[in-house]
Amino acid sequence: METKDEFTTREPEQAQVGSRGPRLVINEMVMRNFKSYASEQRVGPFHKVRAVRCDNGEKTDISRVFLVAQVKGMLDKIQQNLFDVAKQKRDACIEVVKTWDEFVKPVFC
Repeated sequence: METKDEFTTREPEQAQVGSRGPRLVINEMVMRNFKSYASEQRVGPFHKVRAVRCDNGEKTDISRVFLVAQVKGMLDKIQQNLFDVAKQKRDACIEVVKTWDEFVKPVFC
């Protein structure tokens, strides 16, 4: 017997209107026979978002209210961390030579 994946949606009681007009807000998801999960699975409510940094794997729960500001700050920190790590790796490979013999020796050995 083959089962179909089912998703149930319903209109929210009151649409939220922001500065750009109405927006969709998902409060809860109900999944029936989704993939290998038999019966009904409920996911939600979504009051927080879990963010996982790609550079160090740090996990942070962020409230939806502060999502934009905190993600922007997190992306700035990730960029700076990736730059610092790349610079450290580059600096570890640099060797200062002061004479021609020091320069030629590793090349022709």
